[in-house]
Amino acid sequence: MNWKPDASMKEPIFRQIAKHFESLIIEGKLAPGEPLPAERKLAEELGVNRSTVVSAYAELRATGLVQSVQGSGTRVSEHMWDVSARKVPNWRQYTLEASFRPTLPLISKLRSASTDPTKINLARGNCQKIYFHVEKFKSSFIG
Repeated sequence: MNWKPDASMKEPIFRQIAKHFESLIIEGKLAPGEPLPAERKLAEELGVNRSTVVSAYAELRATGLVQSVQGSGTRVSEHMWDVSARKVPNWRQYTLEASFRPTLPLISKLRSASTDPTKINLARGNCQKIYFHVEKFKSSFIG
């Protein structure tokens, strides 16, 4: 492996390893079902503790990009491009230190609409009866 994590970066080594494999998978350089290096071997190659690699693989499993079977190792998930019973969002992308910005246009529009008294917010479940005509609602969905 030509790539090595950078110990001088603020980002933890395990997260650098996880991001490296995440990008290889997303770019198609690792195909569905393809095995990732064994934990011990990768730790030796990168010059890190095995627990660092274990943490990186755990993060990849949590995002659904890889799956592990005891005795078979860790492989790129075969279900990530189709409908899977278990989809786990990559919450890291929503943290303040990453790409989530509360001022994005869509977020701003949602926030302003949620405080507008002229808008009906069905998500809150507190729609006033004068705005909600049950019979009209039923007839629009039930033939």
